[in-house]
Amino acid sequence: MKGRKFLIILSIVTIASLLATACATPTPQVIEKTVVVTKEVPKEVTKVVEVTKVIEKVVTPTPVPKPAVYRAAGGWTKPPAYHGNRFAPGGVGAAWWYVFEPLFYYVPATGETIMALAESFDEGMDAFTVKLRKDAKWHDGEAFTSKDVWTTFQLRYLQKAEIWKYLDKIETPDDYTVIFRWKKPTPLAKPIIAGEIICAPYHIYGKWADKVDTSVAPDEEPNKSTLEDLSNFKPEFPIGTGPFKVTKVTASEMILDKFTDHYKADNVHFDKVVILPWPNNEVVWAYLMAGEVYRAHPATPKDTTDAIMARQPKMKLALPSDLAQFGIGFNM
Repeated sequence: MKGRKFLIILSIVTIASLLATACATPTPQVIEKTVVVTKEVPKEVTKVVEVTKVIEKVVTPTPVPKPAVYRAAGGWTKPPAYHGNRFAPGGVGAAWWYVFEPLFYYVPATGETIMALAESFDEGMDAFTVKLRKDAKWHDGEAFTSKDVWTTFQLRYLQKAEIWKYLDKIETPDDYTVIFRWKKPTPLAKPIIAGEIICAPYHIYGKWADKVDTSVAPDEEPNKSTLEDLSNFKPEFPIGTGPFKVTKVTASEMILDKFTDHYKADNVHFDKVVILPWPNNEVVWAYLMAGEVYRAHPATPKDTTDAIMARQPKMKLALPSDLAQFGIGFNM
């Protein structure tokens, strides 16, 4: 019995020993192996984005300046009878002061001359030679020349102008030279020439001037018929060389605009002239009292003058001498 038990135990030990041998930890083997691992590294990309920034700006429009207006009073033939021919009844009217110019102005008190359409002059015993400026134009754009001066004085002969008591003839040796030839020497050359405005461009009035015969009286033929025909010419507005040109005429006002091609336009600081009717002195006194006109020369009693000056303290009172006459001049 004992020997059987031993055998069983031994068998168990043997089996356990085999099992232990089978379960023993094997000897490790070192195997070297290179492993390449590819890894994506994120790349930083800088992207420039253009951004348009809208800035809202409030712009206040610059006010359009009001035109500088000179206001006066005067008379004219009311439409439709009004016209621009100074050689016919009813022509030009109060626009005269602003539309036409002389060759020069003469100041009786001092004997001074102020050049206008003339550039210079040479006064001799038998002749008076005038050199004209070369930058003057008529309101229709035509150049001003000596032929226009000749035309004016030829037509003034038809109207028996005072200057023709002394004047024998006018010569125009070139476009910018005018020679007044006297019948006999006269000390009145400067004032009588200055007293004539140049108002007849040859390109408009030449066909009548060419017919004038200064060797016969103005009321004899062919002069008489020439004046009659000239009197029937009725242009809408006068054409001059002055700093303003007529643009509108109604029964209630006359409008003149600045002539931008005038040779001294840069010195003319008014854009427009408005002329109100002058039916009588009482109306003009009212204009002055209310400040509706800037100058006038009505016959005015002292008390009315004082009242006007009190209402318009900036207004000046001018008292010309007997050697002067009323008019308006632009300091150009």
